[in-house]
Amino acid sequence: MAAQEEGQQDKTYRRVDLPSGSTEKEVRMKCKICGSMAINHHLHARDGSDPDLCDVCFWRNRANILAVEVKRFREMDEEIKEILRERDLLT
Repeated sequence: MAAQEEGQQDKTYRRVDLPSGSTEKEVRMKCKICGSMAINHHLHARDGSDPDLCDVCFWRNRANILAVEVKRFREMDEEIKEILRERDLLT
C-alpha cells in the first residue's frame, strides 16, 4: 500500500523546497508560451514582470520588443533623412 501511495504522489506534484522568495504557486506554474516550469522570478535579473513566462521566453520577449523599437527608430531616421534631402539640408 505504501508503494502505491508513493506512486500516486509521483503522478502529482512532489514536495519541493521552495526557493527563497517564491510561492508554491510559482513553483507549480508553467510558462504560457512553451509550457516550461523554469520560472525563476528571483534569478537572471528578472524584474518581476511577466510572471507567467519562463526565463527563456521572458528574455526572448524582451529582445523582440527591443527589435521592434530599433526597427521603428531606423524607419523614422530614414524618413527624417528623406525630408532633409528634399529641403537640401542634408549633404
